[in-house]
Amino acid sequence: MPCLNAENRLINHRPLFELALGMMAGILLCANIPKRLLLPLVILFAASGCALAAFKRYRLALLALSALTGLAFAAIALPADFDFERARVEGAVCEIEAGEGESLLTLERAKLNGAPFNKRVRLKVKAGSALAPRIGDIIEADAFVRKPDRRFGTYDERKSMLASGIGCIASAESFSVKGEHALPLAELVHGIRDAAEQRIRLAFGEDSGIFSALLLGVRTELSEERAEAYRASGTAHLLAISGFHMGIIAGAVSALVPKRRRVLKLIVVALAAGLYCTVAAYTPGIVRAAIMTVCVLASGALERRADTLSALSLAAMIILGFNPFQIYSLGFQFSFSAVFGIALFYRSFTEGLNKARLPSALASAISVCLAATAGTLMLQLRYYSSLAPYTLIANLIAVPAFSAVVMLALVCTLLAFVLPGAAQLAAIVPRGILFAVESALRLLSKLPLASVELSPPSSVCCLIYLVLLFALSEYVLRPFKKRLEFALPLLILFTFAYITGIIKA
Repeated sequence: MPCLNAENRLINHRPLFELALGMMAGILLCANIPKRLLLPLVILFAASGCALAAFKRYRLALLALSALTGLAFAAIALPADFDFERARVEGAVCEIEAGEGESLLTLERAKLNGAPFNKRVRLKVKAGSALAPRIGDIIEADAFVRKPDRRFGTYDERKSMLASGIGCIASAESFSVKGEHALPLAELVHGIRDAAEQRIRLAFGEDSGIFSALLLGVRTELSEERAEAYRASGTAHLLAISGFHMGIIAGAVSALVPKRRRVLKLIVVALAAGLYCTVAAYTPGIVRAAIMTVCVLASGALERRADTLSALSLAAMIILGFNPFQIYSLGFQFSFSAVFGIALFYRSFTEGLNKARLPSALASAISVCLAATAGTLMLQLRYYSSLAPYTLIANLIAVPAFSAVVMLALVCTLLAFVLPGAAQLAAIVPRGILFAVESALRLLSKLPLASVELSPPSSVCCLIYLVLLFALSEYVLRPFKKRLEFALPLLILFTFAYITGIIKA
């Protein structure tokens, strides 16, 4: 946690945090400037880093070089240009999504007119127009193709597709299968997920949609009405595979290893975390949680103090190193903003509530909820244009209950592989808890002002808000009144940017 004794410094520096900030700045620059400016920017950052290092401004030099790294990674990850409207599309099917009257196929190792394409292709075909495709099939289609470039309000198709590694959108009447079993690992993972989904359906019946979302991150069978109930109450994060699930997995696995065997515990938990990440399709939230969990256990094994902000920063750099444009994924933004809020304010909130003589468990639960809500507040408003004033109450009800639901659901799913009848019987308990929680959430959603509609802030507003949070946190090594003075100009700037955005809209 922040050290308040370093009176000669303004900020409690976290080198990994600064490197992550630089890397993200470079990625954002790359995605929002013309390609012709990339090379001049690379030269500028490289020269700045060298010059700053020569003048022994090593922190600033590392920041410039990390921005250069992010810029370079993002430039390499940009999709190749093409200027044709029809093409012979070829690739190996790695994802299948059924839609209304159509199927969406994601292709890896794609080719356009016989030339390798450096990103995935999203191919839309009419349902029933050909034999059902399977994961690992190599398919070919004569398709209309285009670059993702459309906008619908706050939805930017290009950035959303880049976050999924997709650089081309295609549509075809039909396709032909040219080969099979091109992606053995993807086939294996898909088979495991399919088997787990089948057992979830067997155990949980008509509630299988929400349990598939809870355990596997599969939302295809989750009704929009049910999902909206969670969004309206501010508890939608419980339906996303994230640190909540990783904490349960890590806790259960850790209990199997003696406390004194720290290295063994680290290895076993890392393997379990990696396996669960694979089954959960490497969503940003679960990967972030896995990396942070391993960091915490590694610090214990090395007898070092764990630091949330540093672990969070390392997780961000690893994820963005594989796909820089994950920065535009809603899962990435919400997951990292929530933990960022917790890193900044959990300790302060807990100390304040402990002074109010609240029980420690209740104080901790309230602090986590308040800190995470503070971190994601602007994102909630930006993407959903609404706020749920009863979020704290809803989460205090739902989070402890969902801890039990997820753990029991995992047990029931595993039991369904060997004793399906017993699994169905045991599933009555998590289904009953879920029914009680959802009833309480529906009751909250009917209260006055359960949902407040507001104008969505711009991306700039969201960034200013996060800087404002940091200025108010203990990572700024000044008394709270002094931190308020630092935060005041940011608050004025945020208000001006928000009002300007409303006027323009």
